[in-house]
Amino acid sequence: MAKLVSLVRGNGCHQSVRDHFLTFTEAFEGRVPWMYLDIRGLVTTAVGNLIDTEEDACRLSWIGVDGMPATDDEIRAEWRLVKGMTELARRGAGAAADVTELRLTEADIDALVLCRFDANTRILRRTYADWDRWPADAQLGCHSILWSGAFFPLDSHWPRFNAAARARDWAAAAEQCHEQDWTNRRAAARNAANHELFMNAAVVEAQGLDTTELYRPRYPFP
Repeated sequence: MAKLVSLVRGNGCHQSVRDHFLTFTEAFEGRVPWMYLDIRGLVTTAVGNLIDTEEDACRLSWIGVDGMPATDDEIRAEWRLVKGMTELARRGAGAAADVTELRLTEADIDALVLCRFDANTRILRRTYADWDRWPADAQLGCHSILWSGAFFPLDSHWPRFNAAARARDWAAAAEQCHEQDWTNRRAAARNAANHELFMNAAVVEAQGLDTTELYRPRYPFP
């Protein structure tokens, strides 16, 4: 993990959300230690982590087939190889396994995901003034939207969702939280999960339940 900044937990997100985020996200993104192309042709790794520039790839600590840390030149060469094989975007993440040599360790995958999670928490706290008081299910739902590539703030991109979230109208947020499907079953599954999370948040606030508890901690969803 030498190239990653030290992992600092983001203030303002319920611990239950952070504790379950990896398991939740892996259900939709998978867990891949090599570089691959996502459906849009963007270089990706780990748990749906975009590394679509050579510089992004070089920030990670890759291990070569000899078990030694890869050099920047080796990382850049592999990134260019994957980026140039555009047919990989149609074949799924597993297709890149046979054409790549560099790998991330399990610990580095966890660290990469949680570093981005903490950075996203800071974005969400700036976006929503009362973020710290949101039910845990609503926080996880918003993290899910941001992870899948939606842009924040959402006023110009998802204005109806943003208005509902600012008003803490979680039932309305549940109806407006669907991302574009990309004809991908995992995206469709994420949409269903997000809908359930915001509906959970509506029940939590209506019944005065503990907002720090995550009420659907086990994933994937049925």
